[in-house]
Amino acid sequence: MKNQTDEIMRVERVINNDRLKIKEEFSRLLEKDLTCLLQEYFYLSSSPQVQIVKKGKGYGVSIEFDCSNLKSFINIPN
Repeated sequence: MKNQTDEIMRVERVINNDRLKIKEEFSRLLEKDLTCLLQEYFYLSSSPQVQIVKKGKGYGVSIEFDCSNLKSFINIPN
C-alpha cells in the first residue's frame, strides 16, 4: 500500500513539475538538501515532500514531513 501511495505521489509531482517546467532532478536535489537541513533540527520519520504551485507572478512552496521528535540544543552554534 505504501509503495502504491509513494508511486501516486511521484506521478503527481512529475505532472506538477511538468506544468511548472521544473525538472525532476531539481525536485530530487531540493528534497535531498532539505533532508540534510531538517535532520539538524528534527528526528525525521519520513522524507520531506515538496509541492510547488504557481501563484500569481510567483510560486507557493509547501514542505511536509513527519518527525518523531525535535532535537534540543544546549548551545546554539555560531
